[in-house]
Amino acid sequence: MDYDLLKLLDHPLMLDDLLPGALVVFGGLSVAEYKVEVRWRTSAAATEQTETLTIRWDPARLARRVPMLRRKVQNMLERDDYRPLQTENAAVVVTVAVLANIEPGTVFSRRSERGSYHDYFLNDSLEEMVEIAGRSTSKRGLDRLFLEEKAQSDKHAALRKRWVSVTVFSKAARNRTEGLHP
Repeated sequence: MDYDLLKLLDHPLMLDDLLPGALVVFGGLSVAEYKVEVRWRTSAAATEQTETLTIRWDPARLARRVPMLRRKVQNMLERDDYRPLQTENAAVVVTVAVLANIEPGTVFSRRSERGSYHDYFLNDSLEEMVEIAGRSTSKRGLDRLFLEEKAQSDKHAALRKRWVSVTVFSKAARNRTEGLHP
């Protein structure tokens, strides 16, 4: 499974504001790819599948298309306050990449007004959504937050939901996406 970050710049929701934080998690502009172990299901009852997602980017091309990208990445690298936001941004980018591979043509069409930066409606419909949780092993509170958000959303079972949980490991830098299902 592959995904080029340049595709993110052409996304209908213009998700380029997620790039600086995601790039920090992925290793910054000094590298050009990041491998992520992803786990996903095509439905809640389907067997879980595991695959490696390789996210690639050309740092020079990204910097030309996103104003002040290098400065934004450097700023985030220097400040610990941004870590939860970086994790959430990386989780959204990984989810976009996974859906692009397993459900080509599926796009995030609107961010939910409720919740935070991790609830998106899909395919210009208010009947489909994905909830994304970015978790870091160094920030245990994010695990609890995801479970609370999931419990809240389960009360609105009418929406066809996809769940994605991305864990960023602080010692061995990698992500794990699990629980993706319509």
